[in-house]
This record gives sequence, structure tokens and C-alpha cells, in this order.
Amino acid sequence: MGIGIITSILLLVIIWYVYNDRCVVLKRYALPYGTIEIVDQSCHEGLPHTWSPSIIRMTESDWNSSRRDSILRHERVHLRQRTEPEAWRNFYRSEWGYEFTKQPPPGIPPHWLERLRPNPDTADGPWAVWRGRYVFFPTYRDAKRSLRSANVHVWDVLKKQIVDIPGSWKQHFCDGGNCPYQFEHPHEIAAEYITDNFNSPAAQQLAESLLVKQ
Repeated sequence: MGIGIITSILLLVIIWYVYNDRCVVLKRYALPYGTIEIVDQSCHEGLPHTWSPSIIRMTESDWNSSRRDSILRHERVHLRQRTEPEAWRNFYRSEWGYEFTKQPPPGIPPHWLERLRPNPDTADGPWAVWRGRYVFFPTYRDAKRSLRSANVHVWDVLKKQIVDIPGSWKQHFCDGGNCPYQFEHPHEIAAEYITDNFNSPAAQQLAESLLVKQ
């Protein structure tokens, strides 16, 4: 099967995942910044996520847990990324060296494309390219294709192979030995920084930006 066909199938899968929503909403709570939709565990495996520029989804157990404030703070960053896409893209480009696209950069083998794990919070551009060379993307870890079980890979477009996380990336994005847990995409890195008060050089750039100060 040609890579062009694989890419087209992959994009259709992502579109289906994002738009063919079969989640059952059990409750709704109106908050000043949007709506909280309580969903059951079968809705994207119960993982909190945003579903529009004004909707955050989570399970009842997360809503009633001690983690609720942290979850909401994280997801509120994703809401802002949805409502101000160009401002965030410009920051990622100028300060962090990232571009992201809907289509995978050329050269990534089909078996990696087929295993891409979708994420509603990064659906506007699931492939994150750092410094024009390193492509970050998450894949399913097992045959069950569980959203909770994923690996993040780094593809080197020059070497045309999977490589370790570049040391220069770690120097900029990690706080000593403490690196972002969801480093698959700048959207997730930014939400984690703001929620967990990182102190890496990249986190400091974000904290000093108008995105956070406004």
C-alpha cells in the first residue's frame, strides 16, 4: 500500500475520531469560561479532554476527585489554544522552534503512520516538528490501541529514522531531570507547564509571554 494512500487513510481516521462523537453526556455544568460535560468511562477511555472552544469533558470520578482543579486548569489551557490558535502557533514558532501540521512530514514509514494515537486537544495539527528536523508523535503501544497506553517517538527527517530525544531539546524543555510527561506536542507541553509550574527555559518563556500574562 502506497504512503499516499496510508496518509489519506490516517487523516480519515483522525477526522472520524474527532467528529464522529459517540460519547454520552450525563450531566452539564456551566462555568464562567465554558461548559463541563460529565461523560462515562467509555468516552475516550475516560480521559479528560476538550471538545470545542468552550467544552471540557471528564468523568464523574474526576469531577469529584481532589485532582479536579488541576484537571480543569490543564484543560482550560487547551480551550485557549482552540480559541486563539494563531497566537499559540506564533509563540511555538518564534520561541520554541515548533511547527505542527495535519499531515505527517514526508519519509515517515507507513507502519508508524498507521499507529498514530489521536488526541482531541492536538487535532488541529497532530504532527509536531521541532527546529525543522525532529518530528514528535505518539503511537499506540499495544494491539488493543488503548489511548492510555502510548509511546512518544521522535523521527529525524535528515537521518530518516527514529532517534532518542535530542539533548538540546532536553536542555530547553526539561527542568533538570524533570521533563514534561506529555511531550508529544507543544499544546500538551504548554498545558503541563502552566498546570505544574515548571521552571525550564521553555517554561520561563511561556510564563513571560502575553499568552499567560493577558
